[in-house]
Amino acid sequence: MKKLSKETFAQIRRWVYLHARPLEMAKWEYNFENGSKEAISKIMSVYQNEDGGFSGFDPDCSNPDSSPWSTFLVGSELKDKSDPILQGIMRYVANTDHFTEQGWYWAIPSNNDYPCESYMRFPNSPWFPDDWPPSKINNGNMSRFVLEHFDKDDEVYKKTLRMLEYRISIMPTYAEFCRHANTIEQGMEAWDWAKLINNLRTFGIVDNDEYNRIASDFMKIAESSLKDKNTLEEIRYWRENNGSEHGCDPEEIDFDALVDKLSAGNKWNDNGLLDGNRNETTSLKVGELWWPIIEVINILKILKENNRLDIEINKV
Repeated sequence: MKKLSKETFAQIRRWVYLHARPLEMAKWEYNFENGSKEAISKIMSVYQNEDGGFSGFDPDCSNPDSSPWSTFLVGSELKDKSDPILQGIMRYVANTDHFTEQGWYWAIPSNNDYPCESYMRFPNSPWFPDDWPPSKINNGNMSRFVLEHFDKDDEVYKKTLRMLEYRISIMPTYAEFCRHANTIEQGMEAWDWAKLINNLRTFGIVDNDEYNRIASDFMKIAESSLKDKNTLEEIRYWRENNGSEHGCDPEEIDFDALVDKLSAGNKWNDNGLLDGNRNETTSLKVGELWWPIIEVINILKILKENNRLDIEINKV
């Protein structure tokens, strides 16, 4: 049984301390160094705008306006409806113009006024047709948030049901989406469809027979459209295992592979920022610093929960 070494953990810790945003720093301290949840909430509140939505959570977009994607990234971590942050998110969800009966916007119009990666441009990445709808990638996530937190007689809940009905009616357009999208976008959209379809059964919107019909129909579309083999295998796993996401069940997680992933070839290793595609004059994107930190904290949490760290947590 492999465990992450003290040396690698120390390298990662140093990287986090050098480069993490305050939010990830607070999460690191909470999970590994006796930090508090209150510290995380305090920093989260700085990202929350007056409309209750969030901005700035995704390192790939510097737009200060509230967006559904940034708001989801926060809302997915909150469960207590008495939490003022969650109440603000619900207010945003109920009032934003970025939710229509066709779906949730992935990017928002004001993204185009700020530095953002191309895939976060509105209405779509520049390689999409000009008339491609902006609702994508975040419909499964946001519909789950609404179905979990809003009452069934609330207009937002009813609007979400109408949106889900519409999305299912256009499910075949995923094939055309794949003809325009890069492999990352294809994968994100595939999982959005899988989550949306799961919501139909989880919240009793359709019965099991109808769920299986819809899931099978989507699987056929994915088989003929998805270019990325890894994502296709993940979607096959989802379908073959009754809506389960690969890697969510501890019995399915390859812990040794996670240890290996963190132990070699990462940015926190010596000379980790050097690679064959960069020289001294090449600029470094903030996402290249922040995304690895976001990911490594999540992986370390999994390793910690399953006794795969060769250290005594909180005494580093």
